[in-house]
Amino acid sequence: MRHIRQYNEFDCGLAVAAMICGKKWQDAADADTHPTKADGLTTKEFLVMCSALGSRIGMIKASGKMHLKNATPPDRCCGMLIHRFGARVGHYVAFDGKYVYDPDCKRRVRWSSYRRRPWKICRWFVAC
Repeated sequence: MRHIRQYNEFDCGLAVAAMICGKKWQDAADADTHPTKADGLTTKEFLVMCSALGSRIGMIKASGKMHLKNATPPDRCCGMLIHRFGARVGHYVAFDGKYVYDPDCKRRVRWSSYRRRPWKICRWFVAC
C-alpha cells in the first residue's frame, strides 16, 4: 500500500479511500460527492467513494469500546475509523496487516508503535 497524506484536517477519509483502493489522492478527490464539505466523510460517503473508485468495501461496526491497543486487526488491507474518547468526529486510517497508514503522519508506522493506539475503533472497512 502506498502512503498518502491528507491535505487538510477534513480529508483523512479521502486519503484512506485512495490508499485502500490503490488509487491516487486526485482520483479520490474526483470521486468526492461533497468536495466543499468542511467536516469530513460520513461512513456512507466513504463507502460510496470506495465504490466509485472501483472497490467493493464492507463496513463492520465496532462496539466503540475497544481501544486500538487491545484490538486484533485483520491481517489484510483495511480502513478504520477511530476516535479519541469524548470526540465528536473520528479519523480515518488504513492498515495492511503490519503497518498503520495514518494520512496525518509523514510515513507508515508499525501497529505496535502507533501513537493513536489509545483511541477507540468505531468502524472497520474491509474488501468484500
